[in-house]
Amino acid sequence: MGLTVTPVKAQALEAAQGATDFGEYFTYFSFFLMVSALLLTGLFFKLGIEQRTKEIGVLRALGFRRRGSARFSCWKGPRWPPSELPPAPRPLWPTELSSCWASAPGGSTR
Repeated sequence: MGLTVTPVKAQALEAAQGATDFGEYFTYFSFFLMVSALLLTGLFFKLGIEQRTKEIGVLRALGFRRRGSARFSCWKGPRWPPSELPPAPRPLWPTELSSCWASAPGGSTR
């Protein structure tokens, strides 16, 4: 008749024996992310210094030592005036979320 019985469960258990441990892959990927983040930080810092070569030259001409000009650049770099900072996001409360989802397909308010 052409009807055969296949031991599906036995085949699945046999295939699962050689499963890959993904924990090792996650460890490698997280290590790669940490190294790339450090490299990007260094590259951005170098780019910032390259863009300020004229300022550093003026500071050196005014009598600042190399350490003083580097300290000045580090002090000046990360600070923004409060008017230029983006506003902090306001948290949404569950009542606001339910009203947002009411217009979604299949959404309803309780």
